[in-house]
Amino acid sequence: LLNILGDSGRIISLSCTYRDIDVLGTTLTFRTKVAGKEFSNGEYLVTLDIQAENDKKVVTVESKAVVAVKIGTPVSKGRDEVTA
Repeated sequence: LLNILGDSGRIISLSCTYRDIDVLGTTLTFRTKVAGKEFSNGEYLVTLDIQAENDKKVVTVESKAVVAVKIGTPVSKGRDEVTA
């Protein structure tokens, strides 16, 4: 999340729920969807739904984040899916 935001934004809130165990060596794919956005005090507030899926296509982590991005500041281009 911080890699995508860079210096142009900040994390307002982040919550996560673990649905299953991820063991060392498991490939995880993270997917993020924009769940909402609004403009407030010169910055965009963006609500994100984030999921981590293992190599068996099981969602093991569900997260929600709210990030703030200032207007006119470029945001690093990220990929929709990142495999770690």
